[in-house]
Amino acid sequence: MLLFLLTAVPLSFLLLVALMGGGNLPQKVLITPAIRGGVVALPVYGLLSWVQGFVGYEYEPWPLSLYHGAFDITGPALLIILGVTLSARPLFEERSTDLYIGLSSFVAGFFSMVGLLEAVYSEHYLSVYDLFLLPSLRVFIMLLLPALVTAARHEFGFLRIVYLFASLIVIIIPVTVSVLFAMRFFAGAIALNIGLLAFAAGMVYLLQGLYFRSFA
Repeated sequence: MLLFLLTAVPLSFLLLVALMGGGNLPQKVLITPAIRGGVVALPVYGLLSWVQGFVGYEYEPWPLSLYHGAFDITGPALLIILGVTLSARPLFEERSTDLYIGLSSFVAGFFSMVGLLEAVYSEHYLSVYDLFLLPSLRVFIMLLLPALVTAARHEFGFLRIVYLFASLIVIIIPVTVSVLFAMRFFAGAIALNIGLLAFAAGMVYLLQGLYFRSFA
């Protein structure tokens, strides 16, 4: 049951690298960001788990949105952005393709470590949401957030603002899946989850053609 939680993000990243033909990229792009992401995840997981212990869980749409946004989706994504800024800033000096792979590597390392910590230290029963939907949402963020940031780095003016705003939306929209599942709209949560993954794959393909090339 834990297999998907532990492998969804790292295997998706490896598949992404394989499809883009980026297996020969240097260690500073492929491996080092993942290690840094994993290291950043350690204090972040501890902090969020500690704060989570003081927050109640209410079955109403708005409180659920804040709860899952803060602890599952938007909060971790914002801390990933902070972690990249503090520990992996040199990636932004690389060419666009290396930047995209490097940022994806950082996100993959972060969420892979979080998944491992959840499997070992989680104090609550791991539901279908924890085991399948949440890892899928992390794959969605790993694929699309770095792509939008890479596109924003490439553009200027209004279009850069559009991509940065889209990056913010990308780390907010998945919270809807969490809320739907918590409100017992299981079919809607699963359908939206699948739709988000398909959308992320399509957008990465589109942005790849415009801003970062595949080596395949």
